[in-house]
Amino acid sequence: MRRRIVPILIAALFITGSTFGFLQCSHDNMARVTIELQSVEEAQYQQNATFMDRLLSIFSSRAYAQAVYYNDIYNRVAIEVSGPDISAITVDLPPTAQSHTLEVPAGNTRTISIYAYDGDIPKRGGIVTTALDPGDNGKINIPMIPIPQISEAYQFDYQLIRVYPELVQLEITQILGYNLYRSRTPDGEFKFRTSVQLDSQNYWIDDSVFEVGNYYYRVSINTEVGESALSQVASAYNE
Repeated sequence: MRRRIVPILIAALFITGSTFGFLQCSHDNMARVTIELQSVEEAQYQQNATFMDRLLSIFSSRAYAQAVYYNDIYNRVAIEVSGPDISAITVDLPPTAQSHTLEVPAGNTRTISIYAYDGDIPKRGGIVTTALDPGDNGKINIPMIPIPQISEAYQFDYQLIRVYPELVQLEITQILGYNLYRSRTPDGEFKFRTSVQLDSQNYWIDDSVFEVGNYYYRVSINTEVGESALSQVASAYNE
């Protein structure tokens, strides 16, 4: 199945990847966002497309060779919107969803995550953090990138925890690094710790675990077209 490309304004030709443009609307302290779910192939094409490629795409019903991100293994798609000053917003979509429009409270830090699930496991998704002003009405493209998981995490020495992300193979775009996030509670705010290459060494050592107790981790991959959504939570106990 392929999406048809609808003619758009010339100004929209410059909107690529996870960038976006906004028009003004009248809702007080709210912003309207249309989220477009992209395949990695589509996102890579848009990143590399020349001005002439984008211009010609207006007059083409095909525009570019786009593979849809989904297939029959996904049973649902979820959008999560979070920020330091708002309660998390979650919207469930059908597994073949390609876009969704929602209104969210405006703010300087709004993180939008999308997950495509196989059962209870998120398999593909993306994440974008942006600022939204009151009255904004715009679009954000989010590539549906394979989501890595953490195979295990454990304390292997005094105040040292080793975290093993599963390695991901991508053919369309390049992996720039694995992003590690940590929290002291399983449902708390996961803060970015570091981005590492895991070509030969398939683990990361957390050497800043000074307090006794559980440490919780999530991982994503950073690619040329954007960052995947975060993995499920893995934990390790520091004695």
